[in-house]
Amino acid sequence: MITRLQVLARAGAHRRVEALPAWIRGPLRRLDGPSRLDLRLDDLGGVGFGELPSRAAARPLEEWQTRVVDWFLAHGPVPVCVIGRPGNPLLKEMVRFCHRLEVPVSVRTTATSLGLPEAEAIIDGGARRVIVGEPTEEAFLALAAARASRSARVDLEAELHADASLEQARALQAAGADGVRVVGAWRGTAPEPWPLRSLVASFSRTPAALWAALDDMAGGAAGEPGRARARGHCPIGARVVLDGEGASSCPWQPGRIGRDAGWAALAEHRADIAACTRECWHPEAL
Repeated sequence: MITRLQVLARAGAHRRVEALPAWIRGPLRRLDGPSRLDLRLDDLGGVGFGELPSRAAARPLEEWQTRVVDWFLAHGPVPVCVIGRPGNPLLKEMVRFCHRLEVPVSVRTTATSLGLPEAEAIIDGGARRVIVGEPTEEAFLALAAARASRSARVDLEAELHADASLEQARALQAAGADGVRVVGAWRGTAPEPWPLRSLVASFSRTPAALWAALDDMAGGAAGEPGRARARGHCPIGARVVLDGEGASSCPWQPGRIGRDAGWAALAEHRADIAACTRECWHPEAL
C-alpha cells in the first residue's frame, strides 16, 4: 500500500544526497535515473511552447496525485515542476500536494489571467520558484505582492525571446522579477540584434552557451529542431514529463510511454534522447 511515510522517508534520503558535494551528487543522480519530474497539466502557448505537440487531456486530481506517488515510490523523490495555466484549478492543488511530500516545487505558467488571487494560490501552495512565459508587468506585480504579503522566499523568473527589448526586461525587474532567462526557439530563432545579450549577469540567467547556439540556429535546420550537436548529451533527458497522454522526456523523440506501460519502458526512450544529434535548448530543460 502506498503511504505518505514511505514517500517522506525517500524524501529524507533525497535531502541527504542534495547536501553532498556536486562531484558526488551528480553520479548518484545519474545512477538513480531522472533528476526532475514535470507535470504538464496544460499545453501552454507563448515563449518556448508554441511548437509543442498537443498533449492536453483532462485527468482528475486523484489520478495526478497517484501518478506522482507511484513515481516517487519507484524512483525516489525528486524536484517537481508543475506546468499549467493560472486559472487551472489543478495547478494550485498539485503544487500544494507536491509541497506536502517535501520536495522542491517550481511552477511554469503564463501571464494571461495571472492576477493577485492566482499568485497567492501558487505561493500559498508552497512553490519555491515561479517561471512566467510571455511575462507582463501586471503578472509580476501580482506575484511580488503575494510574495511580500506572505513573507515567502520564492524566486520569480521571466522568460523572454532573444529579441525582446532591454526596456521590457528592466520593467519586469522593477515589477518584481528576480531574473530574466532568454528561451531559444524550437526551430531556428529570430535574427539579431539581440538587446538582451547585454544584460548584466546578476539579472540575466541566460547561459553564454545559449547565445552561441542562437548564432548557429538562425535559419533552422531542414525542419529539425535546434542545431547540430557537436558533443555531450541533451540535458532534457535528465527529466521526465507526465502529461494527459503518458510520459516522455522529449516531444521530438518517438517512443512516448503510454499511461499503462510502466516506468521501466522509459529507459529506451531516454537512451534515444541521450544519443540525439540535435541541440534544441528546450525551455523545460533550463
